[in-house]
Amino acid sequence: MVFVHWEVSFNDGYHREEVEMRKSIVMLFLNRFTLNDEEAEAITSRNVPIGPRFFEAMNKTEHIRNDCRVLMSGEDGPTRAG
Repeated sequence: MVFVHWEVSFNDGYHREEVEMRKSIVMLFLNRFTLNDEEAEAITSRNVPIGPRFFEAMNKTEHIRNDCRVLMSGEDGPTRAG
């Protein structure tokens, strides 16, 4: 899993609650849109047998893909790269 690290000086106008809320939002986003190490291993490792763990990771991958489609569609329809 990717961890986001940033430093914020509390003297810069940020309050501890605001920083904690932003951190929570980032963590929720990462949990929803990334595979954890075990899930990534389940679909990439040749040492992990095809079974429930593999299919659970594939299901999450499908959910991530669908959620990304929702994010990429704007008010005027889907966005296009390039």
